[in-house]
Amino acid sequence: MKKCIYIALISCCMLGGICFETNAQTLKNYAKQRNQELAERQRMEKSNYEKACQKGTLVAYKEYLSMYPKGKYVQDVKNRVSEIEKKEEQEMYDYACKVETTQAYEAYLKKYSKGRYAQEARGRIEDMELWRKVKSENTISAYKNYINISKNKSYAQLANEAITDLESIETWNHILNSSSKSEIESFIKRYPKSSRLPEANKKLDELAGVELYEQGNLHRAFEKFESAGGRYSLSASNRSKYDECKEYVTFKSLSSSSNESDLMDFLKRYPSSKYYDQVSNCLALVKAKNLSMFSNSSNYNEVLMYAKDKATRNTVQNYIDNTKKSYSRYKRQQRINRMRENGGLIKYGFELMDFGYAGLSSTYNQRSLYYNLGFGVKLGNFCSPVQLEMGIKLGVVYTLFDMPAYYDSYYGYGYSYDEIITKTYFHMPIYTKMKINVCSAGNSKFYIAGIGTYNLIKENGYENDFSVGGGIGFAWKKWDWFALYYKQDIQNKALLDNKSLGTSFVYYF
Repeated sequence: MKKCIYIALISCCMLGGICFETNAQTLKNYAKQRNQELAERQRMEKSNYEKACQKGTLVAYKEYLSMYPKGKYVQDVKNRVSEIEKKEEQEMYDYACKVETTQAYEAYLKKYSKGRYAQEARGRIEDMELWRKVKSENTISAYKNYINISKNKSYAQLANEAITDLESIETWNHILNSSSKSEIESFIKRYPKSSRLPEANKKLDELAGVELYEQGNLHRAFEKFESAGGRYSLSASNRSKYDECKEYVTFKSLSSSSNESDLMDFLKRYPSSKYYDQVSNCLALVKAKNLSMFSNSSNYNEVLMYAKDKATRNTVQNYIDNTKKSYSRYKRQQRINRMRENGGLIKYGFELMDFGYAGLSSTYNQRSLYYNLGFGVKLGNFCSPVQLEMGIKLGVVYTLFDMPAYYDSYYGYGYSYDEIITKTYFHMPIYTKMKINVCSAGNSKFYIAGIGTYNLIKENGYENDFSVGGGIGFAWKKWDWFALYYKQDIQNKALLDNKSLGTSFVYYF
C-alpha cells in the first residue's frame, strides 16, 4: 500500500514539473510575440510620421494624429500643425491688408474670429471709408486729422509713416540739386524709409563719383556713376565726366588679346581719343595674329595701316613675313604632292619599241629600218612643263643600198652596177631628249621634243656618229608615245646624209 502511494506521489510531481515547464515556455513565446508586435507598431508609426513630414500638409499631420492620438511624435506634429496654422493666418491677414477690402477682412474674421488680428481687422473695417478719403487727399494735415478723430486708429501706424514720407519728400525737393555729400547723408540718416531714398542714394553715388574723378581715379568714378544710374541719370554738368571715365575704362579693358570687333568698335566710337594710337596698335597686332597663309597684299597693307609706331610695325611685319613663308612652304608642298601624285620627280622608263625608217636622202640611196629597246631616266613627270630624259638603246638595223652609175668624162668611158647591197647589224645609241608640254589632251599631255643621239656602237660606213631632231608626242602618268619624230645626221661621213622618221613607246615605273 505504501509502495503504491509513493508511486502516485512521484507521478504527480513529475506531471506537475511537466506542466510548469510547458507554462513557462508558453509565457516566453507570448512575451516574444508581444515584443515583435510592439516593434512593428513602432516601425509603422515612424513610417507614417516620416510620410506626414514629407508631405508637410495639415491633412497629413491630422491624419497622423487621428491614427496615433498618444503616439511618440504627437507633440512634434502638434507643433508643426500650430506653425502651419499661424502661417496660414498670417498670409490671409497680409492678403487682406494688401487688397484693403471689407470682403477680405470679413473672410479673415470668418475663419479666425478669435485670431491674433481679429480686433485690428474689425477696426479696419470700421475705419476703411475714412482711411480711403484720407489717402485720396494724401496730405500731412489729412493724416494728422485721421489720427485725431479715429476711435480705432487702425491705420495710425500707416498714417504716421505717410506723414514722415511726405515730410521727407518736401526736404528732398529742397536739397535735390545740392552738391554736398554731408547734406545727402544727413537726409538718408533722418529718413531711412523715405520713398526718395533710392534717388538720394543715387545722388550720393554721383557726388562720390565726382570726387573720385577729381582725384584721377577714373575707374572707381565710373563705377559710382554707374551705381547712380548711368549717364542720363546724372546732372548735365557731370555727363562729360562720365563719358571720359567710360572711355578710360573701355580702353583699360582692351589689349592685344581682345576681340578684333571690340578694338574696332573703340576706334569708331572714339576717333579723337588720346588712347587711339595705343588701341590701333593692339588692333594691328590682333589682325596680324589672325593673318593666314592665304592672306593677300591688301590684308597686309590694312594691318600695317593700324600700326602707329615703329616697334608695332616691325612686329606686324614679322607676322606678315611668317605668313608669306608659310604660304611658300604650302605651295612648295603642294607642288611636291602633285609631283608625287603624277609620278614623282625622277622616273625610270623602259622603251618597249623604237621603230623608224632612215634613208629619206642619201648619196648611195641607202635605206634602213631599225628597231630598238632601251632604258632611260627622266627628270620630271608627264605634267612637268619641261622634262629632260637620257638613256641608252640597243637595237638592230637592216640596211640596203644601190651602187650608183659611174662615168669618167676625161677618158670618156663609164660603168655601172645594178646590184642591191643589204646588211644587218647591231647598234647602241645614247640619247638625250628634252620635252616641253604644250597642252592637255584629256588625261594626257601633248608635247614637242628635241632629241640628240650619239651612236656608241655602230657599223662604220653605214651610220654617222651624231644626229639631232625633234617631234611630237603624247604622255600619260606611266606611258609615253613619241608619236612621230624626225632625225638628221650631222658630221656626215662616207657620203652618208641620212634623214629618218620614227615612233616609240616608253613605259615608266
